[in-house]
Amino acid sequence: MKSEPLFKQHLVGAVPALRAFALTLCRTGHLADDLVQETLLRAWEHQDQFSPGTNFKAWIFTILRKWDVEEDLLEGMANEAEELD
Repeated sequence: MKSEPLFKQHLVGAVPALRAFALTLCRTGHLADDLVQETLLRAWEHQDQFSPGTNFKAWIFTILRKWDVEEDLLEGMANEAEELD
């Protein structure tokens, strides 16, 4: 996105909805906050991949959902490794 202030506005505006969705995935406030924070960081780092004029909310929710899935996979692999020990 070429306009950094506009991108910041989109990020800030998405926080309440991101947190509400993250709470449905995590069930605890501190984990939901961590998920939202990581989502915002990833979105900021990859803002050049967002196409202006497209659906920002869909883009950032996709980042949140993918991060949650990645975390679940990593946690599952860690649990399996512990069981093998």
